[in-house]
This record gives sequence, C-alpha cells and structure tokens, in this order.
Amino acid sequence: MNAPKMTAKTIEALENARGLALNNGNSYIEEAHILYALLEQESGLIGGLITKMGKSLPNLIAETEHIADG
Repeated sequence: MNAPKMTAKTIEALENARGLALNNGNSYIEEAHILYALLEQESGLIGGLITKMGKSLPNLIAETEHIADG
C-alpha cells in the first residue's frame, strides 16, 4: 500500500481494524475487521451511505462486530 496516498480516514480505519483483529486474537486483518472500522468511523462515508440507504447503522455495526469477533 502507498501510505502517502491514503486519506486520514483510511489510515484511521486500517489502524482501528488492526486493533480489533489483535484484540480478538487474530494474527491478520479480515474483511469484517475493516468493515466494522469503516462503519464505526465518526462522520465516515460508509456509515453515511448506509444511513442514506435507509438501513439501520447500529444493527449493521452489531452484526459486523459479531462476525469480526469470530
């Protein structure tokens, strides 16, 4: 990955996904960790899109967290 081209939000999401993976005893980051980190971002693009689609962001976060916890 080319870190200089990443936005601050991207770096934040990847760091949060890494932390989640490590906290759950995973040795690598999985898709669910990244999705959870993106959904949890305050003023994040993904959460905003989910909300605009009329979907329940809290429910999706809870489901994704369950999957990411393994």
